[in-house]
Amino acid sequence: MTTLFESNKSTENVGKIKTFSDVTKRKQEVIILKPVNENQRSERTQQEIKMKIDPSKLAIGIEKINNIGKGGVAISCVNNNSKEKLKTTVEKELGGNYEVIEPKLKKPQMIVTGVELEVINQDNENILKSIIEQNQLHTGESMCSEISIHRKFTNKNKKNYGNVIINVEPEMYRKLMNLGKINIGWKRCDIQ
Repeated sequence: MTTLFESNKSTENVGKIKTFSDVTKRKQEVIILKPVNENQRSERTQQEIKMKIDPSKLAIGIEKINNIGKGGVAISCVNNNSKEKLKTTVEKELGGNYEVIEPKLKKPQMIVTGVELEVINQDNENILKSIIEQNQLHTGESMCSEISIHRKFTNKNKKNYGNVIINVEPEMYRKLMNLGKINIGWKRCDIQ
């Protein structure tokens, strides 16, 4: 009994505890269909798709269809294979009348609060360099792709301080959230 218990305590599982929501969460496989004619309503788009494409013949699974703005429709598929089959079929059957779009995920944003005014007045590249070097966030890749400045502004109440909104990759987001605070210049700033 102890050998079975010890074998389950492998070092590869340390630090990778999954919550219930992590286990049950599935990645959404979505395509967006937008009509060339922007005056067309979403209901008309749905009708046309349902008339021309039969999911049972393609052997694909569709979870749901949502109406979106400008006559568009978002179609959620069960898996990536279903999404790709649907995408090629729509392009073949309805290609001239509709634009097929695969949505891209946005990078997470974080707010760095309490940044000194001298730092905010620097150019974005120097601020990023300061954040990366002072907090030892070096990785093998180019840091420009992992972290970028979205916006910086001063506080109304605290004239000598401001905030910086940064866009980061998901892995960098986890690192920064684990730190809780980061060093920028001569100050230790909160991140949210």
